[in-house]
Amino acid sequence: MNKPKVEVLETYYISQNKAEVVEEVKKAVLAIYGYDLNEISSYLYYSEGDEFSKATNQSLVKARYPEEIMASVRQNMNLPNTIKENEAIMQMKKSDVLKHYFEGKNNKDYAEEAMQVILDIYGINLAQISNIEYFGISISSKGVWITQQPTDLFVIHSTVNDVGVKIYPTHYFTARTGLDSLPLSIVHGLESLGFMYRSDLNAYYYENPLKASVSDQFKGTVVRILLNAIHQQYSELVNPSH
Repeated sequence: MNKPKVEVLETYYISQNKAEVVEEVKKAVLAIYGYDLNEISSYLYYSEGDEFSKATNQSLVKARYPEEIMASVRQNMNLPNTIKENEAIMQMKKSDVLKHYFEGKNNKDYAEEAMQVILDIYGINLAQISNIEYFGISISSKGVWITQQPTDLFVIHSTVNDVGVKIYPTHYFTARTGLDSLPLSIVHGLESLGFMYRSDLNAYYYENPLKASVSDQFKGTVVRILLNAIHQQYSELVNPSH
């Protein structure tokens, strides 16, 4: 059986004579992105490939990063400790916060290295996550919630092995529109791709007939179908502050 991913992460940093860095990286990723790399590693190690993810993202309730993160970012950016500047930090891309955090601790190269190592080991692209937040779509892929916001309208939820994917509306969408199912414009688009409604999942579901991971191109098409519906019908429901 393969090693848990967190052990691979630790082994990498130990082999680079940076054993002390791995805990710093895990702490920063949890504080900034909400990803507990220990929890994700354990979940992926013991889960079945056709399960849907249960690993959590703890970033949703954060109005502010822990003070250690904030102080290091302020130091690197030469910012005063004011409400205005702290709010500005919270509006920054998470990848930039991670970069400024390590630079503020005089470890300039650790942020880029950490993002690449986590991508290689976990398949989580920290550099791109900031670019897909606040689109109105929650995305879970390979057992990890990539992005998930309170005002998201729809969910793209892959199985851990990424072979199957289900699409469904969020509770927020239902509360705001009174609809407990996907709009017809989305349904028609998904059905053209081979999705079928499964009552046991209460979602539209697609499984790659080749039993291989659903391609990024296919996922991109699904995202465009959802975004088109959001832009044309529901843009006012998506978080207006972003």
